[in-house]
Amino acid sequence: MVVSKQFARDTCSIRFTFTIEQALTTINPYTNHTYLTPYEYVPRFVTLTDDEVVRYKELSQKIIKTWGRAKNDEEAAKKLENLMFLRANIHKSAENKIFEFCKILDQLGKDISNTIVFVSPEQIDQVMSILSTRRIRAHRYTSQQGKTPEKKYGGISEREHIIKAFRAGDYQILVAMKCLDEGIDIPSAETGIILASSTNPREYVQRIGRIIRYCEGKKKSRLFDVIIEPSWERLNPQLVQIERKIFSKEMERIKDISENAVNRLQIIDAVYKRA
Repeated sequence: MVVSKQFARDTCSIRFTFTIEQALTTINPYTNHTYLTPYEYVPRFVTLTDDEVVRYKELSQKIIKTWGRAKNDEEAAKKLENLMFLRANIHKSAENKIFEFCKILDQLGKDISNTIVFVSPEQIDQVMSILSTRRIRAHRYTSQQGKTPEKKYGGISEREHIIKAFRAGDYQILVAMKCLDEGIDIPSAETGIILASSTNPREYVQRIGRIIRYCEGKKKSRLFDVIIEPSWERLNPQLVQIERKIFSKEMERIKDISENAVNRLQIIDAVYKRA
């Protein structure tokens, strides 16, 4: 299990930690290779559309008005929670993320394989449609896929059947939501595309772990991360202050993921001037 940038396991109540840096440089005596595969991290920045900015501003103003009342009013607190969810969802499911996804597919080419795309519920149908149009063999992996063994899957669950087919190359891409973040071992995966991100360290480190685990023949992994960059000039001063706090969390996530990447110096050059 990966926890806060560390691989950890409990044995006889003793906790051992193994950092990503250690796992990238320590030889596993059973394989004669490092525990993890070197990886390239590729942040791709996009902005919201004009319509999304308008909606984002509207929700932000409602959040500001509700914030003070939410401390002592349960109904206002629930309203605030819903408003914040709706605003965050604009970032997660932004239209320009889909356009950037198509550019990444163009870059990877028709021979794309061993790829996992992490999406939001709002993105999954559109992503599957794009992959179908391009005749890329893909399968969704969500909580709707069963975990109970079934005869039609040879005595394994539907989820296990999908993973087995992916490992065999029957599917070039898995399109996954949060249920793939934990407890699934797919070392053959070598490319990740994050369209719906999280600032929760446990979640994004688990996603890295899906892509960079050692597999025979895998020399390097690659992780594309599609990130919303605020359009500062389209926000009023009050919203700029709020947005800088949100974006700083994204930058912290980028820093965490990039610090062990093989191209970290390039990322420093291209990314940190945006902060």
